[in-house]
Amino acid sequence: MEIIDGCTEWDSLPKPPWQERKNRYLENLRHASASVRRVSLADKLHNARSLLIDSRIYGDIVWSHLKIGREKTLWFYKSLLEVYRETGDDWMTNEFARIVSQLAEE
Repeated sequence: MEIIDGCTEWDSLPKPPWQERKNRYLENLRHASASVRRVSLADKLHNARSLLIDSRIYGDIVWSHLKIGREKTLWFYKSLLEVYRETGDDWMTNEFARIVSQLAEE
């Protein structure tokens, strides 16, 4: 249950604004257990890889399908990367860094 709770950004309605939710998620992640951070990293790595593949197939139109757009998405991924790097430097963190870098270059 700890991992599910730790990886959930918000579980009540109405949800706060996007920026507030993301800032709180980042702060909670900084203090989360290694297991919570690992599951979060795996989830965000999958999401970033999917976004990169979609952007290569469909081009910039992919970013317009995201409510927050390219700039805020990249801000969030880069902020997550900072948190993940605070707690380790393993293959999955390095792979996430590689994918985020490629997304920023697209």
